[in-house]
Amino acid sequence: KDGVTDTELKHLKTALLASWYNDLEMYLRRADRLAKLQALWGDAQVVNKIPAWIEAVSSADVQRVAATYLMKANRSVIDRKPAAMLAAPAAAPAAAASKP
Repeated sequence: KDGVTDTELKHLKTALLASWYNDLEMYLRRADRLAKLQALWGDAQVVNKIPAWIEAVSSADVQRVAATYLMKANRSVIDRKPAAMLAAPAAAPAAAASKP
């Protein structure tokens, strides 16, 4: 409702940029990233623009996107339970059943 604070946004941007640059240090990931950017954008040089795009995100942007996409109509709920919880309860021991 209130959006993210400036501090939260700064931490998130720092983490995203660290991950971005970390991935680019590995040759195979860098090649993969450049190939994907070339295929999707028609220009591998977009790799140099993405850090600025991350830095440009504002709290208002996050709030707008959350309001647009994180709504009940778009929500899927999965109720997962371990198989042990789904199994039939074990029968009571015979000794316990014979007590008055």
